[in-house]
Amino acid sequence: MFDSNCSINKSAFKFLFLTNIVNNFFVYFLFVHVLLGKKIRKLRKKKKLVLRQVAAQLEIDTPTMSKIERGDRPAKEEYISILADLYEVEQEELHKLWLADQIYEVVQEQDLALEALKMVKEEIITDREQSDQANN
Repeated sequence: MFDSNCSINKSAFKFLFLTNIVNNFFVYFLFVHVLLGKKIRKLRKKKKLVLRQVAAQLEIDTPTMSKIERGDRPAKEEYISILADLYEVEQEELHKLWLADQIYEVVQEQDLALEALKMVKEEIITDREQSDQANN
């Protein structure tokens, strides 16, 4: 594959190749959990609003709003109702995305995250069933 006239040696090529893979992975990894940010950016663009208009509604500065949309900063829970009203969407929809982002932030690096989340789901279902039976 490489001949002696090649200006880049095998180890340098491998290093560059692996560096590119790692960088692409981290870019994907950093942005894969930005559920609320992606949604509110899409809604903002659909409403033809600029960042500073939304930031003003939340009483934050424009760079902070940009970081929230990009997933570099988590949104505060109290922003959800304001954003839902502004974008004319159900508050529950945005709240679920916010909550999913919070959960992801806690478990993202845990090897047993999926199994733990399944256990939590089962526990929530069991608790709600017991609560419903107690109320009947």
